[in-house]
Amino acid sequence: MYAPQIISVSAHSLTYTTLVNLKKNLLSEYDADNRPVVNPNHTVTVKIDISVNQVIELNAAEQTLFVSLWVRQEWKDEILTWNESEHANITSFDVAIDSIWNPDTTIYNDVREEERDVSGFPATVHSDGKVTWGYPLILKSSCLMDINYFPYDKQACPVKFGSWHFHGYQLDLRNKSATGDQTSFVPNGEWQLMAAPAIRTSTVYGCCPEPYPDVTFYLIMCRKPLYYLYNLILPCIVVLSMTAVSFYLPVESGEKVSFGVTAVLAMMVFLQLVSDLTPTQSEVVPVLSMYLGIVLLLLCISTMSSIVVSNIHFSGERGHEMPNWMRKLVLGFLGTIVCKRKAIKTALDEDAENVFKLEPIHSESRNGRPRLSSNGDIYDSIANGSIYSIRDSEKPRYPTHFSDSNPYSSQDEMSLHGGSGNPTANSAATTRVLRQILSNLKGEDCTGREKKAAERLKTEWEMVAVVIDRLVLYTFLILSTVATIWFFANTPPCDDQLQRTRYSTQ
Repeated sequence: MYAPQIISVSAHSLTYTTLVNLKKNLLSEYDADNRPVVNPNHTVTVKIDISVNQVIELNAAEQTLFVSLWVRQEWKDEILTWNESEHANITSFDVAIDSIWNPDTTIYNDVREEERDVSGFPATVHSDGKVTWGYPLILKSSCLMDINYFPYDKQACPVKFGSWHFHGYQLDLRNKSATGDQTSFVPNGEWQLMAAPAIRTSTVYGCCPEPYPDVTFYLIMCRKPLYYLYNLILPCIVVLSMTAVSFYLPVESGEKVSFGVTAVLAMMVFLQLVSDLTPTQSEVVPVLSMYLGIVLLLLCISTMSSIVVSNIHFSGERGHEMPNWMRKLVLGFLGTIVCKRKAIKTALDEDAENVFKLEPIHSESRNGRPRLSSNGDIYDSIANGSIYSIRDSEKPRYPTHFSDSNPYSSQDEMSLHGGSGNPTANSAATTRVLRQILSNLKGEDCTGREKKAAERLKTEWEMVAVVIDRLVLYTFLILSTVATIWFFANTPPCDDQLQRTRYSTQ
């Protein structure tokens, strides 16, 4: 009953003893400081591979990459070999990495000051001498960023491996696969890992005539722009839209300039945010910064135009004469361009027609006197002299005493008060008086003509302000639309092509 268990324990005990003896025999005369080759002229070929676990942070301001990697290296140790059949069919065993020779693989672009201790991770030795060693690594390396298309940028951050001591004739470093492993990659909220291609190069440095091979893994990542679209681009478009609507504010409100200054300050805050998110460099200007700069310029122009329009609007009240060239250029040519020609004509014609009008002679009130009306038939009646005479019992309420400057003659006064018994004379006097009243109502006297000229001048200045304001509005809308379309159209595709990145060869 217990015989199989005894045999199994004995077999395991024999295997363990054999393994201990095997390791003791292999390592008894092993020197970890020498390259594991029988012939010193032979080259040790080391194959390296990485598995990208997580992109912790890509700091654009410091231009550093903080990433978690799993590094896997493989080489052949000509000293550590044995016959499996002679050692209980043991194919491999684990050994402390400090007990055997291992390549001094160094990350050339590492920026961390502290040294990484990976001696706690053992290596696996196979019967044919193949040694595999894998260990995790939290890496902080330099990454020269291309921010030209920020926030639609694509970065190729290099992780460069190479031997620090052995040259290419002693240690030949090669990549095990064409790309890094991404099967265990943890998704990042800001960056999308597209690929991790490996490129091997051999460089001859100034210190030594021998070449030094290196393998560089490029982590090609595309930025996810949703955060920046929602927090930077969308508010910018909203500010542009509100600035366009502010053109419809009346000049008398006095709020256009204050709103424009507020919009300019908001855009300066957005520019400051972009400068904090991008590295300090003078090589390129990001597309987003150029777009915000264009928007800031448009807002400044809009604010300055509001000041100019306000000054022009109130020029008529200050009695400034309008030059003829401005009247022809703005009210004529530019007014037609901004579709305000009809409004200008209507506004100027209303000044000429803004007088009281009387009803015709045939429309009488209950006491037989003419009434005020919106039509102008009484004008024709007065002008044609077809007005009836005023009865003696219905004497008009006109002043009975006239000064020397009164335009009415004494005969007209007598006729109005019934001093003349001739009905025809009374009718003619009444017609002359009413014509003079009509002339005063129309503003045809000296004071009226001056007032009408002042009102017309004021209206002309106001219409000039309206035309200029509309011209700036249309220009603002066109330039804003073109700038926004240019920004969204100037976005490169997010692919895994290494040659499209600006710093891929560095």
